[in-house]
Amino acid sequence: MPLGTFDIEGREGPLLAGGTVALGFFDGCHLGHQKILGKCLELGKDKAAVFTFPNHPTTAIPGRSAPPLVTTAHERIEIIRRMGLEVYLREFNREFSSWSAEHFALSILKETLGVRHVVVGHDYRFGHRAAGDVALLAELGAEYGFEVTVIGAVMHHDTEPFVISSTRIRQAVAEGDLMLAHQLMGRPFSVGGTVVQGHQRGRTIGFPTANIEYPDEKVQPPYGVVAVKVLVDGESHFGIANFGLRPTVESEQTRPLLEVHLFDFEQDLYGRSITVDFMAFVRREQKFESFDALKAQIQADVERVSNFFSRR
Repeated sequence: MPLGTFDIEGREGPLLAGGTVALGFFDGCHLGHQKILGKCLELGKDKAAVFTFPNHPTTAIPGRSAPPLVTTAHERIEIIRRMGLEVYLREFNREFSSWSAEHFALSILKETLGVRHVVVGHDYRFGHRAAGDVALLAELGAEYGFEVTVIGAVMHHDTEPFVISSTRIRQAVAEGDLMLAHQLMGRPFSVGGTVVQGHQRGRTIGFPTANIEYPDEKVQPPYGVVAVKVLVDGESHFGIANFGLRPTVESEQTRPLLEVHLFDFEQDLYGRSITVDFMAFVRREQKFESFDALKAQIQADVERVSNFFSRR
């Protein structure tokens, strides 16, 4: 478990005595979430933390599955920690889902954490069947000795303004609107992973790639070509990526693969961890009649993406 991250199940408190905690799942850690986390840090200073879950709450409901996530648990926790907050975790399981709102406030906020201040978003819900809202949380705070700060909705002001939400970001990514996702999060949609061994077909046509297995739980953009910025050992490199099933070279592939070609980069990346920022969607994945046709299209894509980055 990363430094500054604590599994609180079964631990005796108070673990954050007199501190401030932000409550929520925070998928994507978008601009609305950042306002909540920023207020928590402002109030709690060196005693500021987040209480959240490694798994999406819907996974505890029989017959339900979690929505595709903007950030994996690891990514989400790392973003929060980089903002300067500690992270307290508890698995959202069947037993926990049965807790009443009152029991949650007493057991987690008062006894286990011992906080003096709680920060939540305007639509925060808690307790069995999400029966608790921010008004009830404030009432329980008065009873158990903590204050509650509620952060209002953060709007994206477009032609038709809307509330920034994880759901809206998932939709943007799934539709290939990566620039909108970037705007709503204040950073690009990204995927991190370890470079795995591929068939090295890209190298044979002059475009070697670093291949990453795409996390099953993450929301997927449309299969296709993407302009990317890649972080390798703390340094950023521009490049182009294909996300999909590679229909020209693989007829039986069922799991999508992320293949990244870095511009002006010669190092061996096998086994190394990289982070790929999706900057702009270029075109849909397609099947070509030959490798020569594929190579010609890749060359055109590379030129287009190079021009995209030169204008930024």
